[in-house]
Amino acid sequence: MTNRDRVYQRAKLDTLDIHVYFDVTTYAEPGRSVKPDPNPFCRTLDTLSATLDEAVHIGNSLQSDVVGAQAAGITAVWLAREKKTVETITPEYSIESMCGLRAPPWV
Repeated sequence: MTNRDRVYQRAKLDTLDIHVYFDVTTYAEPGRSVKPDPNPFCRTLDTLSATLDEAVHIGNSLQSDVVGAQAAGITAVWLAREKKTVETITPEYSIESMCGLRAPPWV
């Protein structure tokens, strides 16, 4: 899920040749809601026929990813590449790199 348009993000996925690893890709497009609005999170869950307890959202933005996931009722995992924090935003989990996904504490 991204707050960037489809053409820009699809080109990145194609260049990295990783688009095959995603069952669903949700884009913020002109006229559609963007994170932290819970709508993109709910659209993704609906498309996957997934429930809230089956989902986690991993993102690098406290403002967009963590707040948005929590507003949708989804467990938020913050990819904390920077030590910048916001006192009023607390993710359920925090990882410092994608290597943290090897043994996730939320499983």
